Amino acid sequence: MLLPPTSHDSRSSRRFGRQRRHLGKLARVAFLLGSLCVVVSLAFFISSRLEKKKTAHKQLVTSAGFLVAAPLLLGLGLGLGWWKHRFYGRGRRSRSNTNGSRSAADEDGPAAGQGRSGSTLVMALILTAVIAGVVLQVQWRARRELAGTQHALTQTTLHQAAAEAIRVALQRLAADDDITVDHERKAWAIPQLTTNPAGIVVGIRITDENRSFDWNNLAIPPVGPQSRSASDIAMDLMNLGGDYAPLDRLAALTDWLDEDSRGLWETPFYRQQIPPYEAANRPLYTWGELFFVHGFSRDFFRPRKTDNVFAHTASALLDSFTVVPVARERPVRVNINTAGREVLLAVLGVDQGYAVQALLALREGGPIRSLRPIQRAVDPNLQDVVERYFDIRSLFFRIEAEAMADGQSTRIRAIARRDESSAIEIVQWLF
Repeated sequence: MLLPPTSHDSRSSRRFGRQRRHLGKLARVAFLLGSLCVVVSLAFFISSRLEKKKTAHKQLVTSAGFLVAAPLLLGLGLGLGWWKHRFYGRGRRSRSNTNGSRSAADEDGPAAGQGRSGSTLVMALILTAVIAGVVLQVQWRARRELAGTQHALTQTTLHQAAAEAIRVALQRLAADDDITVDHERKAWAIPQLTTNPAGIVVGIRITDENRSFDWNNLAIPPVGPQSRSASDIAMDLMNLGGDYAPLDRLAALTDWLDEDSRGLWETPFYRQQIPPYEAANRPLYTWGELFFVHGFSRDFFRPRKTDNVFAHTASALLDSFTVVPVARERPVRVNINTAGREVLLAVLGVDQGYAVQALLALREGGPIRSLRPIQRAVDPNLQDVVERYFDIRSLFFRIEAEAMADGQSTRIRAIARRDESSAIEIVQWLF
């Protein structure tokens, strides 16, 4: 004969049922997290296959981390499930009283079943969301790859259009009907903006490089003690630009350009820098190379404010100097028809302001076609300077072409040389 259950037995049964349900929930959560780790690991693995090599490694490491966590969580879920069935498996057996009623632990059976169904539904929804996220990520990466391909294709098309514009500019230079003199009123000196049949806007500009003084002239020694050297000209031009202490910079640049290893600013000095490097001992190839020389930097070439007394002599160093990347035995000359006032004043000397004013007034009436008027206007001691550093025509030209379409642009620059027979060659490409 079975005795009726006491209140103590009822409380124990309910506690037993709660513990059993908690273990079941923990087991399901562990299974859910383990399954999510598997799906997320697969998502990162697929993502790594679509990424570039530089970022694919991080994606693979993340995928491996989730893949390691997945079996741990799944194993935890299996262990909790085994524990539940091993020690709480008898909890669902009926504990009947004389009336055949179920225990309190079994009264929660339908609720527990509903809880398991709800957990399964939540897990299915989460898995569906993760899979949808993976699909969206793959689509997004595919679109990004497509956009990158289209961008590269547009850049290639623009590059071809800019290169074609350079060719057209070279033809314009070669078609000059009077190459004995060059000035800023010629057809090639007028910037052009056109649209080709493909709808690409192309801009072309040709600049006379002989309008400025070439840094590489510093490697040419002076012809005599009475003649102005390239260092003298560069020093005056830097003074006019607001640099009143250029001696060390010019000495360092001269050591960089000359072929010997004598001087304070040669290779031993640059080997002490971080990182160490060596002096080139050759002409400069680009403006960027100048920044490796002691004393030169980008800030140095920014426009400077000068005292009011010297305000009329202020000039931008970038407009006064140039870099022509060719070897030479004599200085690259300055075209008196295109050079600015500061360049003319630096070549002749800052005390030759009257001669520069006469030269500027003379070329306002038209291009100067001979050096003789200049030689008559300057000091007799400067006759060799005029002959050595001045010319009425130009040999070097900078050609800039920019192609624009669909919000993108590509620019190509080149330095060309035109000889006395109108033959043109590209000296340097600048992309």
